This record gives sequence, C-alpha cells and structure tokens, in this order.
Amino acid sequence: MTYSISVVIPNYNRQQELLRAIDSVRAQTYSPAEILVIDDASDFSVEDYLDAHHYLDGSVRVIRNPENRGLSASRNEAFRQASGQLIALLDSDDWWHADKLKEQVRLFEEDPNLDLVATRDWIVKEDQTKERNPPFYRDQLFDRLTTDWAPPVPSTVVAKREVYANTPYQEQVRYQVDTDWWLRFALTEPNIARVDRPLAYYYAGENDRLSGAYYVERFRKIETFIALWRDKITTLRGEARFRAFRKNILSYNAIDAFVEQYNKKNVPVAFRLYTKYLWNQKSFYRLLANKLLP
Repeated sequence: MTYSISVVIPNYNRQQELLRAIDSVRAQTYSPAEILVIDDASDFSVEDYLDAHHYLDGSVRVIRNPENRGLSASRNEAFRQASGQLIALLDSDDWWHADKLKEQVRLFEEDPNLDLVATRDWIVKEDQTKERNPPFYRDQLFDRLTTDWAPPVPSTVVAKREVYANTPYQEQVRYQVDTDWWLRFALTEPNIARVDRPLAYYYAGENDRLSGAYYVERFRKIETFIALWRDKITTLRGEARFRAFRKNILSYNAIDAFVEQYNKKNVPVAFRLYTKYLWNQKSFYRLLANKLLP
C-alpha cells in the first residue's frame, strides 16, 4: 500500500532553522504529499520569508495563526487541514535523515494495524552530535510513562491521521505538551513500533538560559503540568505511582538544567538546581553519566 504523508512543522520566529528543516523533508527518498508550516504569529511573515527564498513550490503551504496560540493549537490546526493518510511531526529546529519516511512507511506496509511509528535519533548540542538508543516499549505504555520512560521526541514520529483526530493535543496545555499527549495516547492502548536506526536530528542547543529566574519559572510550569495529572494517575494507579511520576519528571528536567549550567560554569544556578531537586536522588550520578559533558 502507498501512503500519502503530510509533514507538520510548527514555527515561531525561526528562519534559517526552518529552511534546514524543509530541506531535509524535500530530500526524503519517500516524498510526502505536502508540507504544512504553521506560523504561530511570528514577528515576521513566514510565508513572505519562504517565498523570498523560493520555498513555496506548491508542496509547501503556510498556515498563519492570527495570534500566538502555542504548540498544541498549532499542531491541531495543521491536523485539521492535513490531507495525508499519515502525519509526520517535525519541529522547526530539527531535521531528518533522507531515509526517515521511507523506513517508517516500510513498517506501516508490513503491519497496516500500526498506529504510530517512531525512529531513533541523534541529539545535537552546540558542536556535539550523539547517537541515542533509549528504551522503547510497545505495551503497558501508561505504566512506563508514569514511572521512568521518556517517549520518542516528536520529530521522530509518524502516525495515522485518525490518531490525531481521536487524540488531539490539549490546547490549554502549553508546557510538557508532548508528555501530556503521550499519556492520553497511551490510554488508548495503541499499536506502535520503532525503526531501529537514528533517522532524525534533535536539536537541543539553545543555550541562552542563564538566569536563576528562568529556572524558577520553568519548574513552576512543570509543577502546574504535574498537578493536572494528579487525580487521573492516582485514580488509575494509586498515590505511590503519582509520586513516582512527579519525581521522575522533576529529576529528568533538573538533570538537563544542571548539566547545561555546569557546562557554562554557572555555579550558583547549578548549585540551586542540585540542592532543590537532585541532592537526595540516588539516581543523580547515573543520570549525570548519561549526559553530554565536555
């Protein structure tokens, strides 16, 4: 079976990174039917910018939000307008290997009952690129997500169109939006698979977050997100599971923030992160060993 694919690229204020993302889609050995760029009320016209760089060739279409609506609303709008049988997500600062869509379509062809196919990826931080092979599971997804599993990043994912029709993003959630989506998706008991090759580049190199105030606000938002799931997780799995879920999300974010500040030699912020979130975590040094340190 031949599948038509819509590629969804939300964008806010990015320019050269967006061109790189689109170039990687154009280079696919399995060509998508369309590329939908959602301009989330950027400070410039994304459509005019792409037109000036000769990127509006008929396969690329820009959808502009009249006001900044966030990632969840932007993706949902693209899902409503997409024509493809499959929808591939691509963040505008990430990019793909040329064989990504071809390898994912191959798995859909082998098992038409699949709902979603991910891939492995590379993480890019400044001038370092590291291949990742995190755990991947096909069953008991909600239990794994509420303990210690981080799901595939969006730019590795292709899903059937009806997946997003049945499980859209929650537009009121504007932080931890992918974790929220995967938790709700997991409750549908989906059939998922992963290509065992890194085929996407996940860019994690935005390193302008220096202030302690930034992290105070960041973790306030994380706590707000965690609170949204307290009743649901407690009802389904009990209070102990909710505590494990909360600890896992806070530790996962804190170790990334700690490493970022450690590498920048920003000792005061790193120390505050350590004393508030990490000092009593037995897993701290194991987590630290898995991170990119110079």
